[in-house]
Amino acid sequence: MRYNRTSLAYKVDEFNEVDNLIKEVKKQNTQNKKSSAFFVAICAFYMIAIIATLLIKTATINEQKAELTAIKNEYSAMVNSNKKLEVDINSQIDLRKVEEIAIAKLNMNQPKKNQIIYVSTEPKDYGEVKSQNVNSKKDKNIFASLIKALNGYYEYSN
Repeated sequence: MRYNRTSLAYKVDEFNEVDNLIKEVKKQNTQNKKSSAFFVAICAFYMIAIIATLLIKTATINEQKAELTAIKNEYSAMVNSNKKLEVDINSQIDLRKVEEIAIAKLNMNQPKKNQIIYVSTEPKDYGEVKSQNVNSKKDKNIFASLIKALNGYYEYSN
């Protein structure tokens, strides 16, 4: 603030400028506060949305785990009941009853000694896997590797 040289009174324009600057700074502060509050609100909204998504996913996973456990329990109960039924069926089958039913109802007869043919159940045809020699050195010669491949094909075809 300056004094007017001709009078002892302050210049009014300088006071108005200072007041205007103070008002502008206050306006900027309120605008900054509003924009920062808006930014905080948006960040809070996104955080709530992310947390809600995570909670929903976790709940869905837990529900699916519970369903899977129930299905596994149901499956094991079915397997156990099948085993029990299989044991019951096997215990109820009597070979003498089967033979009686075959002879009486189906008119089957016991084979005579000359009708019995014995069959060998030993496997005569079976495959055998030969061990392959794995060399640490690779063939540098293309011609030698081609001959090896042809020999392998020839052994395979015969």
